[in-house]
Amino acid sequence: MNLSEGETEAIVLAIESNVQLVLLDELEARTVAKHFGLNIMGSIGCLIEAKQRGIIPQIKPHIDRMKNSAKFWIDNQLYKRIMKDQGEYTDIQSP
Repeated sequence: MNLSEGETEAIVLAIESNVQLVLLDELEARTVAKHFGLNIMGSIGCLIEAKQRGIIPQIKPHIDRMKNSAKFWIDNQLYKRIMKDQGEYTDIQSP
């Protein structure tokens, strides 16, 4: 596995601290975290949770900003499915 230093530190800290949840987006990091019995959530999951709790009104502008500014990659079909599931689907092409 080729984890970044930050991913490795996040996993080690989560194990040492016995935390309930660790935030990871990369598949390899998620695989390692699951191997150690950690519960994981990704950035999109956090946004969905924030919307469900009424912290943010929409997730689309945040995901779009992540894609454009932070080079966050998300499969276009997954993007559309999430937008549809969250009631934010439009026929406009994602950025």
